[in-house]
Amino acid sequence: AGGRPIMAVAQLNKCLGRHVRLVTTHGEEVVGELFYVEARTGSLGIRQMQDQGRCSYKVLRWSTVHEVDLLPDSGTSGPDMELPDIDMEVIERQERDFVAAEEERLKTFGVGVTAEAQDLFDSLHVSQGSRSTAWDGDTIVCHGVRIAKPYDPSCCSQGEPQTLERIRKVIAGIKEKKARESRGAR
Repeated sequence: AGGRPIMAVAQLNKCLGRHVRLVTTHGEEVVGELFYVEARTGSLGIRQMQDQGRCSYKVLRWSTVHEVDLLPDSGTSGPDMELPDIDMEVIERQERDFVAAEEERLKTFGVGVTAEAQDLFDSLHVSQGSRSTAWDGDTIVCHGVRIAKPYDPSCCSQGEPQTLERIRKVIAGIKEKKARESRGAR
């Protein structure tokens, strides 16, 4: 194969999943599976298989590709296989939703706190509701009640008097349950 001038995007899309040899305008030869073609960014990706089933990816701007050769098919996809277009709005919305959910999940991890403090937070988070339990530094805040180190009922402050008393009882119950569980495990 003597190398073809760079194909149009539509032609490249038809080559997805195929093994190709690309030569860049700088003379670099890249061989691998055409993994993606992105018209919006003007890029394409090549997956290169390595030892022990590992692979690496090379991303190129298609403006730097001088020629393309289709290599014999490895049997992983048919020559006429055409994948659907990617709706970037859907992908971007999914990414935003995932990032927002992940940011919320990360808020449930105390930074620089003991495992016991994290266990107490997790128990409160489940029993009192995820929207009403949060970390403020190394202090747990549950229904407006602040629970400071060492996270026992006497360390509760602020909040409505009834809520404060209820959270103290819940913490005492959680600690009592954990103590029973640890005695039973021995």
